[in-house]
Amino acid sequence: MASLAANLASAKVLTEADAEATRIRGEGDKLAAASLQVFEREPELGKFLVQLRALEDFLKERTTLILDTQTFPLNLLNGTPSSSATPSSGPKVSSNVHE
Repeated sequence: MASLAANLASAKVLTEADAEATRIRGEGDKLAAASLQVFEREPELGKFLVQLRALEDFLKERTTLILDTQTFPLNLLNGTPSSSATPSSGPKVSSNVHE
């Protein structure tokens, strides 16, 4: 009897979790669609956000870099994104991470 009750309780929890996961995925899909519409209207915004994320990733660790500030993604430090600076156009960079 206790085993049956435990199985029913387990099934209920799993069903509720699946429903919540479906709801959350639906909200994420809705937000993604809205973002895509904005990026289609404003492609420079999308490009800027990609560059900004790359800059954040660059600066996460204690890293010493010597780079031209006109090079992606450091061009963002100048205050204006360069239309010619893209992730693929920048030089290959190796960094020295200090522990």
